[in-house]
Amino acid sequence: MFGAQYQTALANKFRLMAERLAKRRWHDQPIAEEPLAGREEYHRLWLDAKSKSHQEIDTLERDLGDRIDADWLHDLALHTQVTVKASDICYQHGRVLYSVLRDYIRQNTAQDGFADLNIFETGTARGFSSTCMAKALDDHDCRGRIVTFDLLPHDVPLYWNCIDDLDGKKSRRSLLSPWNDLIDDRVVFVEGDTRLTLANVKLGRIHFAFLDGGHTYEHVLREARTIAPQQQTGDVIVFDDYSNDSFSGLVRAVDTFCRDDNYDGQVVRASAARGFMIARKR
Repeated sequence: MFGAQYQTALANKFRLMAERLAKRRWHDQPIAEEPLAGREEYHRLWLDAKSKSHQEIDTLERDLGDRIDADWLHDLALHTQVTVKASDICYQHGRVLYSVLRDYIRQNTAQDGFADLNIFETGTARGFSSTCMAKALDDHDCRGRIVTFDLLPHDVPLYWNCIDDLDGKKSRRSLLSPWNDLIDDRVVFVEGDTRLTLANVKLGRIHFAFLDGGHTYEHVLREARTIAPQQQTGDVIVFDDYSNDSFSGLVRAVDTFCRDDNYDGQVVRASAARGFMIARKR
C-alpha cells in the first residue's frame, strides 16, 4: 500500500504530464497549417457579416442605453472573428457583452465598498470578446481585470484562420497588438484546460462572466457552478451559443443552472442559429 504523500506526488506528476501533452497539441498549428483564403475572400465575408441586421440586439442596446462603436467593432472583428467556416459569420456577442457590462457597471459601481471588477471568461480564441469587455471598462472609466482561459497559447505564433494569416504566423499577443491600449492593463490570458486550471485561479468575487468554452452539458454546468458561489445578487453570467438547433446540451445545462442555482435568464437572439443567455443572480 502506497503512503498518502507518495500517492499525492504521483497524482501531481501525472497531472503535469497531462498538461504538457495537452499544450503540445495546441501549440502545433491546431487551427490551420497555412492561410485558408485570400484577402479578398476575408473581406467578402466581413462585408457580408456587416450587412446583416439584428433586431433583438438593437433592442437590447436601446433598453440598456449603451452601444459599442460600430466602426471599432467591425475593425476588431475583421482581424479576430472573420474566418472561413461552414456557418455564417456572427460577432454580435461583442455588442451584447459591451452593453450588458456597461449596464452592470452603471447599476453597481455606486454601491459602498464596490472596487475593481473581476471579469471571468472561458474560450478566449483570438481575443475578440475580452477586448470588447476591456473597451466597456475603458469607456466607462472603470477599473477591472478580465481573466480569460483557453487551450490556445498566447505567445506561440500560429495560423488563426483570419486575414492576418496572410502576413505570416502570429501569436495572439501580436494579433491583438493594435488594441494594446485596452488590453495591457486589463486582460490576463491563461492557457490551459479549465477542468485543470479553474481550481488554481482565485479571483474572489466574480462580478461578470462570459462562458464560451466547452459546449457539452457537463462542461457548461461545471463552469457555471464553479463561478456561481463567487457571485452575489445582481452579478451576471453571459452564455454564448444558446441555440437548441446547434447546442442542445448547452441549452439544457444553462436552463438547469438558472433553475437550480437561482439565476434569472434573459435570452437574446442574433439569429435563429445564434442566441445568448444573460443570467443574473437573484
